[in-house]
Amino acid sequence: MTEAATFPGLFYILSSFYANFEAQRRFSIFFSCTCLAGGASGAIAYKINDLNGVHGLVSWRWIFIVEGAFTAGLAFVLFLIVADFPEDARFLKANEKTFLKKKLAIYSGAESGYEITNKVSDVVKCFKDYLIWLPALAYFGFIIPSYGYAYFSATIIKEMGYTAVSANQHSVYPWLAAFGFSVIIAFTSDHLRIRLPFVILCLVVAITGLAMVLGATDYPKVRYGGCFLIASGLYSGMPVLVCWNSVNFGGHLRKSVGTAWQIGFGNIGGIIATFIFLTKDAPVYRSGMAVCISSACFAIICSTAYFFAVRRLNSIKQTDTYVEKFNALSERDQILAGDKNPNFRYLY
Repeated sequence: MTEAATFPGLFYILSSFYANFEAQRRFSIFFSCTCLAGGASGAIAYKINDLNGVHGLVSWRWIFIVEGAFTAGLAFVLFLIVADFPEDARFLKANEKTFLKKKLAIYSGAESGYEITNKVSDVVKCFKDYLIWLPALAYFGFIIPSYGYAYFSATIIKEMGYTAVSANQHSVYPWLAAFGFSVIIAFTSDHLRIRLPFVILCLVVAITGLAMVLGATDYPKVRYGGCFLIASGLYSGMPVLVCWNSVNFGGHLRKSVGTAWQIGFGNIGGIIATFIFLTKDAPVYRSGMAVCISSACFAIICSTAYFFAVRRLNSIKQTDTYVEKFNALSERDQILAGDKNPNFRYLY
């Protein structure tokens, strides 16, 4: 429960400080820390195994103590130094705050609405917009195989004949590959200022890896190679999708609701992943792998639909009819409209 707000909150903060063409590398580097964490957890577990019996505690208890203490300690530090919005940043001078605020307004084409008090009806209105649903559904498609990876990867490594300690070592390598691939994808995406091609590329890489794991049942090393592609594809594509969604929402209200909903709704896929990898299906997990491949294809469909939706809206905003209708709104409604402002251009 306490972790629930961490990802959407931090993504929301990042999208509030950076323009759409410079945000992706920040999102991906932050998100890719989960890859490093996945790799580090195996390495840490390998070393903490030596603490078994120290002070009467078994090794798995030491894992919770060491990792939990580090996380809790870092949380207190971040609470003191991280600002919610540019307007609240104590590390920025007054002129720097003004510059950053104007820069974001120029590149986004919409005001933040930081000073406005939001109503429940304003939040409800956000959920009536299909732009909040398509990225959430796409993220849902990503989450099922990404959570599923934790279930079947251990089985694949075990098939290769490694002991528990050695298996922890070999679980690290796919995560390291995912981190490197994610950084490359992020910088290239920011440089070209496009998102959909990279989301699809990452999903295709992941699907290829899933197919290898599903098809090469008699070749454990091939299945292990598939793990590299799965981790690299999924954990490189998810930050691109999340960043794409976050920067395409203008104003604090729509950005906060849209980002939180994408992460929150998408994580429901983790529930599905829990029930599709059954013990009786081990070690092939044919049904579970089929669901993962299908959900990745579903993510491609939703991402493509989102691409055409925002491209169409960019065209509609250029019409006189749309501009006149927007100008007829009250000043408050214009600010809360965020990305619906005619000057706001969706990234795709």
